[in-house]
Amino acid sequence: MSKSVEPEIRAILKTVANWDSQRRLALAKEILATVDLPSITPPPKKLNARDLIGILKTDRAAPTDEECQRIIDEERRRKFG
Repeated sequence: MSKSVEPEIRAILKTVANWDSQRRLALAKEILATVDLPSITPPPKKLNARDLIGILKTDRAAPTDEECQRIIDEERRRKFG
């Protein structure tokens, strides 16, 4: 038992130390049931290749090589002046 435990808690632990495991687990469950936990949001779903294709799909045709080069040149001018 840690020395940093409050005396009141230490007394309770001393009381329950002789209880059988089932009884101590029942007490632990009751204590945990009184604790308000923050809501936990589930992690975002991992996307597979099919999901990504669906997200990236547009009704427009893909840009030509010339259009891509123009976009790159414009972005370089914007970024580097």
